[in-house]
Formats: sequence, structure tokens, C-alpha cells
Amino acid sequence: MIYHFLNVYLQKSEQQINNDTYNSTSSIGLHNWLIKTVFDEFNDRSEANDFNTKINELKTLRKKSDYQNRIIQQNEAEKARDTAYETLNIIKRNFNL
Repeated sequence: MIYHFLNVYLQKSEQQINNDTYNSTSSIGLHNWLIKTVFDEFNDRSEANDFNTKINELKTLRKKSDYQNRIIQQNEAEKARDTAYETLNIIKRNFNL
């Protein structure tokens, strides 16, 4: 989703994204770089902080399922879905999508 957002809405070419990630991800990692790049584009700091909170909630759940080899319960899956919708709505509101 974030790659698409950077490409289509922030009009960054695939090459530009690749160059930026190559030059910037060694210390923070690709996912964190993508999140920070979107975070930095917000004009409203409150909304940027809300985005950051929501995206990190999703990241935590992804880590549980991917790296801890843990089964995600129904209530966690529903919360992740709701959080994803909320995150998308924050992006839509702030970038007039």
C-alpha cells in the first residue's frame, strides 16, 4: 500500500523509491523507512501521530504472526482489519484521496 501511495499520490518513480530506500534503509530498515516517508508528508502533526500509532499497531500484529509463529485470534484479526481501515482513512483525509 505504501509503495503505491508513494508512486501514485506523491509521484515518486519506482527508480526514485528504489534509490531512496537503498540510500536510507541500512540503519532503520525498509518498513520503517516507508512509514517515516509517509509520516513526513503530513501537514497536520496530530494526524501524522495518529497514522504512526495505527501503522505501528498493525506492524506489531504482523510481527506476532510472522516472527513469533503465533496464531492470531479472531478478535485480533478484527482489530487489525479495523485499524487498517482507520489508517487508510487517515491517509485519505490528509492527502485528499
